[in-house]
Amino acid sequence: MKRTTRSYKKKNVGSYPFTSVVLSVSFSLFLVGLFALMFVSGKEHTQKLKEFKLNIYLTSNSGTKDVEKLKTLLANKPYVLKKNQYAAISFASKEDITKRFAEENQLSLDEIVNTAGFNPFKACITATISANFTSQKKLIKIKKELENYSSVHEVDLNNTDTKKIAELDENLNIITIILTVLIIASIIIILFLINNTIKLALFSQRFLIRSMQLVGATASFIQKPFVGRSLAVGIVSGLIATGLLYVTSMYFNHQLPILKTYLNLENILIIGASLIIIGCIVTAFSTIISVQKYLKTSLDELH
Repeated sequence: MKRTTRSYKKKNVGSYPFTSVVLSVSFSLFLVGLFALMFVSGKEHTQKLKEFKLNIYLTSNSGTKDVEKLKTLLANKPYVLKKNQYAAISFASKEDITKRFAEENQLSLDEIVNTAGFNPFKACITATISANFTSQKKLIKIKKELENYSSVHEVDLNNTDTKKIAELDENLNIITIILTVLIIASIIIILFLINNTIKLALFSQRFLIRSMQLVGATASFIQKPFVGRSLAVGIVSGLIATGLLYVTSMYFNHQLPILKTYLNLENILIIGASLIIIGCIVTAFSTIISVQKYLKTSLDELH
């Protein structure tokens, strides 16, 4: 009678189903990245909504030097928004404003002057106020400060506009708090799923871990190959999640071009780098905890 021989695949220390674990961790990290991108984009959009354009009307006798002096002063103010290191300031002369008004109302320049007896419009500097300074109190303080300059006739600050900003600010703060709580809760759940994935992957290695301990291997020696593999999982999963995040953001950018400002490559790269770090930390930490657990578990409990 012939004896049948069976071939068994040798288990290497630290080995477990790499592909399935990577796919599972990648998807979890992708969800974390998606939530993070939504939060960052929402924050940037909120800041954009809170920006306020302040019209500063100049006195009739203000000359070119006065205009340039005031523009320089405004450019150095912390409350004026800076874009690419340049202050968000624009200037419109009296003639430009008159012409624009005439075109909008289908009037001639002569009709405007004849009706009023003079040109009623004044040159205007428009400064975009940063979102951090758009509360009602701060805007009123800015208005009073600017109106002290001799070349400034009036700062146009409509009470209705300031009230709208106050309401917007309050509503956005509530929405931000709710979103933050939801995102933190979702991230905790996702990280918990990653932790469980690693634990399940190491379950098949529990007897090998215990065998190594019985022959005298130290805990650090046993952990080393497992931690090395978990770091590889974290890096590969982080890269895959970043790639998925990039593809997703490009799709939404194509469908909704308005999102291009917020779903940009810089934000994706920053979040992607964070995902790789998070992936490595979570998988390595879960691996160490799991290996330690099996090292302390009795032989009967391993079965």
